[in-house]
Amino acid sequence: MISGTIFREYDIRGIADTDLTDEHASLIGKAFATHMLAQGRRRLVIGRDVRLSSERLRNAMVEAMVSCGAEVVDTGVVPTPAQYFAIVHLQADGGGMITGSHNPIEYNGFKMSTGLKGVDTGVSVGAIYGAEIQELYQIIQSGKFAKGNGRLEKVDIVPEYIGAIKARIKLPKKLKIVVDAGNGCGGLFAPKIWKDLGCEVVEL
Repeated sequence: MISGTIFREYDIRGIADTDLTDEHASLIGKAFATHMLAQGRRRLVIGRDVRLSSERLRNAMVEAMVSCGAEVVDTGVVPTPAQYFAIVHLQADGGGMITGSHNPIEYNGFKMSTGLKGVDTGVSVGAIYGAEIQELYQIIQSGKFAKGNGRLEKVDIVPEYIGAIKARIKLPKKLKIVVDAGNGCGGLFAPKIWKDLGCEVVEL
């Protein structure tokens, strides 16, 4: 059975091949979809980082969510801010990011969020944390999951994400910069953004 200790205040996190097996990822996916569907939130955006375990966790989680009736939008490998951006840009109901964040390579985890709709502000993103994360664990313990016929859609959000960043940055002169992505997703996108802004980029 899944350990309750991985359900923390702001995320679900543990050792990838011990605390987060395929079965565990499936249970988390079912609990998350059940929780969101109960609120009328069906369209959910999933992203993942570059860790070797992330694709495996994504596959188990997404399959489980679809089996509950969720409409899953898979953005593939993206930085966490790009996954948040996708929720807003696509006007989705929330989502999850599979990432170990700053932790060592053997870790991985899930950051859950909800899309907050407002009359004037459109959509913003709010974190699922505290009692709501514990509720996911309680759903798993109950074994009472939603059932339905969901679907999976793959969307390349990166062009829109990069475009949104570039539209907000105006450099007064050409800069020479060094980019150290620290083995993270930023290495796939940051150099291109800076080059497109006219910078001379040295990649580590």
